[in-house]
Amino acid sequence: MVDYVHYQIEDFIGDEAFRRWVLKPTVADTIFWENWLQTHPQRADRIWTARQLIEAMQEAQENLSDRDFEQQVNRITEARLSRKAEHLPTQPQFWKKIRVAAAVVLVAGMGSLFYYVYQPALKNNQVEATKTTELRTITNRTSSPQLLTLMDGSQVKLEPGSQVRFPKTFDEKQRNVYLEGEAFFEVTRNPEQPFVVYAHQLVAKVLGTSFTIRSFEKNVQVMVRTGKVAVFTRTSQQKAKPVILTPNQQVVFTEKKPELKRTLVEAPQPTPEALGQTLSFDRTPLPQVFDQLQKTYLIPITYNRTVFSDCQLTAELGQEPLFEKLDMICRTVNAHYTIRDGQIFIQGKKCQ
Repeated sequence: MVDYVHYQIEDFIGDEAFRRWVLKPTVADTIFWENWLQTHPQRADRIWTARQLIEAMQEAQENLSDRDFEQQVNRITEARLSRKAEHLPTQPQFWKKIRVAAAVVLVAGMGSLFYYVYQPALKNNQVEATKTTELRTITNRTSSPQLLTLMDGSQVKLEPGSQVRFPKTFDEKQRNVYLEGEAFFEVTRNPEQPFVVYAHQLVAKVLGTSFTIRSFEKNVQVMVRTGKVAVFTRTSQQKAKPVILTPNQQVVFTEKKPELKRTLVEAPQPTPEALGQTLSFDRTPLPQVFDQLQKTYLIPITYNRTVFSDCQLTAELGQEPLFEKLDMICRTVNAHYTIRDGQIFIQGKKCQ
């Protein structure tokens, strides 16, 4: 039996059984890993980060052209291989396809992966040295949100009293934007040119997604609507891994608590595709209900599938907030849930 307790993120990614659970799970895989997570909740962050990376690499493999994928692979793996190449997974069956192999090189050695993938190209003093004359400044002095379209097609919904600065022409390597106040960003996807928002002490970096940043005085909040966002503090961006946010997760940074802590947003929203839909359940096994909620809100939900396998739910879940849905479900089966690190953990007893 493999001892997963001491596994790092790169170890999970290099583990064949773990990858199978993420990409093509069997019933036995699902039972094993959900039971393992229930027993080792302190390892949930590593598990979900590894899952997200494997899924991201799979998506990249499917959606990027061969040329784009190879460029991404070459750019990141050259940096990675110059460091601790000995950490790369070595299972021969995992390296059969060069595109899949290259994708794993991207995520192997997680201790420094996101340092390379998300590391802003500009150091803090370089950012401050950007010439003001090269930046276009727009301030919303109205009482209504102002919609801006940037030269790359990205859209910015700038709230009243807020200001955004950006160059007339984006740099070839990345798209830098500077925010004071609040704005919602709908970013045009371009893996070759990451989109970077500087907001006081925080730096948010994405390839393509939608998210909100509130940056007033010394408090900064980053909330993700779709996709993934990597968040740094300016002082740590060159030496620390970022906090990775997925839909309905956020970080809040204040001067009193200068740390990045991942939480859920106050009112999680369904995916754009699921907005307005009603979830109907008729004597549905509870694991299927939890799986559907996870799919609808894209929030990791951890529970013991074996414990809840005999529990059933008959209900229609419509426009109620997610937490009301969870309260109702938990009352029905005498369970309870907690929220930790932007994830939902559900505990309870077997149903009779």
